[in-house]
Amino acid sequence: YPLTWEKINLVFWDKLKEYILVTKKHDYNYLSAIADKFRAFMKWSYKRKYHKSEDYKEFSAPEKEISIVYLTWDELQLLINFKFESKKRQRARDFFCFGCLTGLRYIDLVLLTKDNIINGTIKTTTQKTNKEVTIPVFPGLQTIINRYPDSYKLLPKFSNQKLNLYIKECCKEAEINTPTEYKTFEKNLTIKEFRPKHELIGTHT
Repeated sequence: YPLTWEKINLVFWDKLKEYILVTKKHDYNYLSAIADKFRAFMKWSYKRKYHKSEDYKEFSAPEKEISIVYLTWDELQLLINFKFESKKRQRARDFFCFGCLTGLRYIDLVLLTKDNIINGTIKTTTQKTNKEVTIPVFPGLQTIINRYPDSYKLLPKFSNQKLNLYIKECCKEAEINTPTEYKTFEKNLTIKEFRPKHELIGTHT
């Protein structure tokens, strides 16, 4: 498909949708993210008179509401106190549960050190919003911190990809397997299925 300013029209958009959803088999909400960025770029270039077309305003792919997967308080307590024989799973569990208890993102968790603990609180500036947050070190957090007394870092080191894999293994071993509704999107179809919760757990849970 020849990419010129004049060719970025609704025919182009139809072909791009087919490429993203059918050829590459991406989720529908990936298309939605692409549409937002593309419209912003086309608006930017339109204001600078690179082109005169306003077809880009019709590039629509509203984001669909995804399934919200969460642990109940009882499931979280079960996971925190579960006796894993594997040290790898013990460390993955601690990292994941620390995130659940603080609400901090993965990128903020990996940067935490003992220096972030000040007067019984965890103080840190979040990477995404650049805002300072203060979190009380209540017993659940202290339990996890106490497991690594000789480490300057508060938590074990994991890549996001590995953590997503290991925490599923942890939850499966702990039998966190409540049937949980999960939605996926193909073109304009919403597909619902029930899967064991441990299969759906990840760093965003």
